[in-house]
Amino acid sequence: MSDLESSSIQYLLEIERGNEKVLQAEIKEKKEELLRCQGKILAYEELLKNSARKTSSSNTGGIDESEQDKSSELKEEKKERAPRTTKKEMERRRQMVVRAFVENGNLSAKDLQPLVETLLGYEMEPHHLRAVLRKFSKDFVQKNDHGIWGLTDQSKEAYASLAEEESSQDDDPSPTV
Repeated sequence: MSDLESSSIQYLLEIERGNEKVLQAEIKEKKEELLRCQGKILAYEELLKNSARKTSSSNTGGIDESEQDKSSELKEEKKERAPRTTKKEMERRRQMVVRAFVENGNLSAKDLQPLVETLLGYEMEPHHLRAVLRKFSKDFVQKNDHGIWGLTDQSKEAYASLAEEESSQDDDPSPTV
């Protein structure tokens, strides 16, 4: 290949690289424009849904077909259920509830919840606490007083050692290495 051919090829290569950069920049701009457009579409659809909800709730007469279509769309977009709690997590929650009862005695679910949340390290829905109390009926029992829960007699005996260990750890400040 002669010098003339290689220099012209080099020139053509530089032109194409320049074209590539321009096209890449245009693609980037178009992608950003597309994202903005999609965001606007979502916002407008949400506004339409909200206005459809308002108009359908204010209507006292019959429902026409367009409103039925909108209501069926809303039903389709219903949130899915969260995944079930694992056995390991339920066991962990049970242990924290036991610890709360050992430390504080019988409690209402309302008083128990913040204690258990502190021990778990995250917020828990009230129905999740009730699920733990009901699932582990061998450990927890609803007392005669309305809404008061506590440990069963069998569990009190089983977890008495836990309470003794915790009190001995509080009395003995020596670090374990």
